[in-house]
Amino acid sequence: LDVGKRLALLPLANVYEKEIAFSGPLFKSAIIEGDSVRVNFDHTDGGLMVARKEGLSPPIPTPDLEPAHFELADENGKWYSAQASLDGSVIRVRSPDVKKPRAVRYACTASPANANLYNLAGLPASPFCSQLELLPWEKQ
Repeated sequence: LDVGKRLALLPLANVYEKEIAFSGPLFKSAIIEGDSVRVNFDHTDGGLMVARKEGLSPPIPTPDLEPAHFELADENGKWYSAQASLDGSVIRVRSPDVKKPRAVRYACTASPANANLYNLAGLPASPFCSQLELLPWEKQ
């Protein structure tokens, strides 16, 4: 039901020209700043939030939690768990294991349980990787 509702938003916005949020946050860019990465998104609809979603109920904001499922790649392309923090419509990501980050990714697993990044319209962020060539399935 959730997926169907989200799919219905796209034609409402783009075909019928309704002024509604129709997408969750989509990766726009990653800017390396020393030992951290600043991630910018399109479709933030006023900002980002960490939220918990259960069943068909709307996402419940959980500002006391960090965004989950972020990882940083080091210079050699090895991935490490990372801590992420919200800064308005931007996510800042760092890991104590990565001094010189090369790439960032979010929810890049087969089934990322409890991915918790949403825009303020309550739509979930899409998984992404800032350098697709570092994903294991891209090396085939």
